[in-house]
Amino acid sequence: MVDGAVLYAAQHFLVAENGASKSNLEIMRALQGAGLEVRAVYLSGQEPLDRDTSVAGIRATRVGIGGVAQLLSSHKGVVLTQGRLAFRIIEYATCPTLFQVREPYSHVCSSSATCPDGPGWRDWLHCSMNCLSSNLTYKKNKPAFEKATRVVANSEWMRDVIVRFYGRKDVAVIYPPIKERPMPNLDLERKRQTGEILMVGRDRRKGYEIFTNMAAQMIERKFAFAGTASEPLSKQWDGFIRFYPPADDVVEAFENAAVVVCPDQEPPAFNRVPREAYQFGVPVIASGIGGLIESVGYGGVLVDDYTNSSAFIIEVDNLLRDAARYRQAVGCALTAAENTDTTGVMVEMIKGMM
Repeated sequence: MVDGAVLYAAQHFLVAENGASKSNLEIMRALQGAGLEVRAVYLSGQEPLDRDTSVAGIRATRVGIGGVAQLLSSHKGVVLTQGRLAFRIIEYATCPTLFQVREPYSHVCSSSATCPDGPGWRDWLHCSMNCLSSNLTYKKNKPAFEKATRVVANSEWMRDVIVRFYGRKDVAVIYPPIKERPMPNLDLERKRQTGEILMVGRDRRKGYEIFTNMAAQMIERKFAFAGTASEPLSKQWDGFIRFYPPADDVVEAFENAAVVVCPDQEPPAFNRVPREAYQFGVPVIASGIGGLIESVGYGGVLVDDYTNSSAFIIEVDNLLRDAARYRQAVGCALTAAENTDTTGVMVEMIKGMM
């Protein structure tokens, strides 16, 4: 590794241009554009150890835990890391480290009957430190938050979580970079009347059940899903929910959407889907929890009663039945689509650490 390079080190390499992987690729491309050398190492995968691969021009090498320890102990540039092995990577590094926190670390609470504040994911933010202090994952993560040179959260909500649980107070907030697109040509009346009600997601926490109930009750509307779903779920949806195959960029899905719903049932650290929908002038109706409140902003509607599919149905129906209201919502979405590319902020932070 050349001294002064930026090294992305994590459990997984950037196997697809979506979610956090998409954000990291955009940041690394921006670093390269600023004249910095960028490399990646990752610890999981099927490829042989020490084999170089490349995604979008980013050179990456799969290494074992011993290999990454040796590499990090001698690297002189900046290490960029995230995810559940970040604690190990930061432990090994002797150079400046930037720790990106992009998940709410729900695993700090056992969410079991032994939790003094009760079982269930939604309770973990209110767990007592008695519960956390006996949790092994929490104990492993805490030193990483203490040792990292800089910690960056992807929302104000996530920063508050870090401050409360890990005691790190100098946490910067940089929203995930969203590629800005040219102003779309919109046939608002056609979209309002015949456009699809779209959900984008990859796991059950995103509210599959809410979406299924909506589609079953709003039979006069077209529903569509972009992302990955289990085989039983895809069979259940077959015939009344259109599937867009997993892709790096779900342009067609957004172009055909009248509204995007994000019925998350667990508070996400952020959620880039609303910001991506806004690039296409698509309004968003989402659960009013976690970092979703920030990602939706003034370009959409937040649902407080987010465990109730009827609450989402009412909001969608009110929006699509009223032409003036829909036109106003599209205008808000397009305004919220401005100034969403934050790669420059991240680049300047990393350059300042070199």
